[in-house]
Amino acid sequence: MRSMLLTWGDESYWAHENLADSLQLGSPPAFQLQSGGVPYFDWLQQPGNEGRSQAFHRAMAEAARALMNAASLEDYPWHMHAAATHTVADVGGGLGSWLAALLEHEPGLRGALVDLPSVVAGAEELWRRERPQLLGRTSFVGADFFSDLLPPADVYFLRFILHDWPDAEATAILRAVRRAVRPGSSAVLLVQDIVMPALQPGVLFTTLDLQMLAIGGGKERTRQEWEALLAAAGFRLARVHRLRALPSLLEAHPA
Repeated sequence: MRSMLLTWGDESYWAHENLADSLQLGSPPAFQLQSGGVPYFDWLQQPGNEGRSQAFHRAMAEAARALMNAASLEDYPWHMHAAATHTVADVGGGLGSWLAALLEHEPGLRGALVDLPSVVAGAEELWRRERPQLLGRTSFVGADFFSDLLPPADVYFLRFILHDWPDAEATAILRAVRRAVRPGSSAVLLVQDIVMPALQPGVLFTTLDLQMLAIGGGKERTRQEWEALLAAAGFRLARVHRLRALPSLLEAHPA
């Protein structure tokens, strides 16, 4: 809870204070009006913001453990991938708390933790201290999903990544995943994110949508919007797995 309050304290208030001005200007996202034009995730990497970056990644890990891990681990048939010793790439996986939970849940799987080099370096150090038993089944890949080639895998998992970004950037991330899929592969893309009701979304979904807009120009998406986004990147939405938690798990395959 402490890390979540630190993360969504100053940064969130700054963004929402500038939201009206951002909407009137058309761009940039509201947070950047406070940060001197620096996008949120770039701002986290700036010298002097190391504590905020650490708090952000801890907050994401705490939220996953408290609210989402059980749902995504138990409400999807991971055993079918474990039986084939598949590799799951957790793209934008931060410190790897979700990936660690998956590997403990399914001993037949291998994992690849993919995030910015500075984040992955901290994650590997953490795993050496706290999860040494999983190191033999895990690779740590420092990569920028906008510019670097992602590792080959059988399953690509993106948890609350795409809602951070507008459609153009979200499509670019998905295209990076699509390029990494080996020709002829039966790779699966799994996106754990909000599927917003098309009509009368209610206060909670609307609040989350505004939060994404204010921080980075992102958005929550309806099923139809997800289908269009995936199609633009060369994927076909196959199924939406409804989870016991708020987010859903969207399953897509190369088109």
